[in-house]
Amino acid sequence: MWRSTAQLQLWNDTFYHKIEAERGLEVSTKVAEGHRFGIDNVKKVCDEEGIDCGFKYVDGHLYPKDEESSSYDLLEQELQASNRAGLSDVKWVDLGGGQDVGGIRRAVQFPRCANFDPIRYCEGLAKAISKRGGAVYETSRVKKAEGQTVTTEAGQSIQTPVIVFATHSPTHKNLAVHARQFPEKLYAVALQIPKGGMADGQFWDTEAPYHSVRFVEGTSKGDCLLVRGNNHTTGIKPEEIDADTYEKLAQWARSRWPKAGEVAFEWSGQLYAPIDRLALYGQDPFNAFHLDGTYYIATGDAGQGTIGGQIAGKVISQQILGQEGPWSEMFAPARLPPPSKDILSALGHVISDTTAGYVDIASPAGAQMQNADGLAKDSGAIIQQGDAPKIAVYVDEDGVQHKHSAICPHMGCVVQWSPIDRSFNCPCHGAGFDRFGKIVQGPATSDLEPVK
Repeated sequence: MWRSTAQLQLWNDTFYHKIEAERGLEVSTKVAEGHRFGIDNVKKVCDEEGIDCGFKYVDGHLYPKDEESSSYDLLEQELQASNRAGLSDVKWVDLGGGQDVGGIRRAVQFPRCANFDPIRYCEGLAKAISKRGGAVYETSRVKKAEGQTVTTEAGQSIQTPVIVFATHSPTHKNLAVHARQFPEKLYAVALQIPKGGMADGQFWDTEAPYHSVRFVEGTSKGDCLLVRGNNHTTGIKPEEIDADTYEKLAQWARSRWPKAGEVAFEWSGQLYAPIDRLALYGQDPFNAFHLDGTYYIATGDAGQGTIGGQIAGKVISQQILGQEGPWSEMFAPARLPPPSKDILSALGHVISDTTAGYVDIASPAGAQMQNADGLAKDSGAIIQQGDAPKIAVYVDEDGVQHKHSAICPHMGCVVQWSPIDRSFNCPCHGAGFDRFGKIVQGPATSDLEPVK
């Protein structure tokens, strides 16, 4: 099974009513148009290119986290805002409260969402690009982009007047971008479920962070219920991470869908949440400093990367062709965020995490112990002896210690150990490294520095 929670949802998980309150009805309407376009465009591409990725329209359902009147009031707000934004078919429904729908009765239904296999879809896109004379190069990590030159870690280079950073988070060090979003770890569990044990569709609750649930048919371990949730800020200290996250996520799923059985797959991922609810698609804010190259970025689409990819592709391709599309302004990376309590709180969150990452360089609080002698096998930690630099240590199953600098090569913050996926993660901008210090998640472009 592909380990992805990707789905195409019509609901924007930063809430239409909040977007409207902060930016106005015109913007919330355009956001809804973008979601509708993203879903239908995947279907259009599948039909035109003959991509068999299991694309299927399904209904999405936003349901209350509890039976308090305030929870239903929130849903009513979102329903009304969705209707005002042009989603006239969004409505209240009664799902009946059966086991196959997680015991849910009243919910707000968003018709014409869609499920698909993102890996098969991407494979189909790669074939379509090749068919049109394009080329896709895998295992070609970019080390540097300067002017019109892109250089890989193998030393190969490409000359191009236009560079698009569709890299989840841009690999440059531009704080005009990195300070506009923050990284979050997310967790996913797929549980085996018998035929009829779960209704087809998508289900989202109003918890914070929320649970996203859907049915996945025909994995290598049979039909599954897929649940995503338990998000937290990337790079928090290991003692702040719940070691039972996967089990608790599975227990939550079984409490709502009782026929969900054994865990078939479990994994973690990462998203980048924008401070002002809208993703960043378009020209890099510091484009004038990139010499004679024109740089574009696509980032900050929170947990809706598959929809975001469609919108970003449309916005950026129009700009490259000299066209100004209807969504360019609201997604512009150089835009000013509107003043609001939530946005100021999110900005404070970014500043706090970044500050902590730098303070940990000098502070003993950034380390878990003074040496690695007490570390159990197959575990890691940040250690510091006296005033010496902090070290990221992993002890393998043979008891061998693997030591690397704990300083992230992106912008110099101190990484932290995650006991769940056994990796080192940066709290500032989300770079991730495996237990042996190898880069697995940008925006860093190099490994942690080995320490003898």
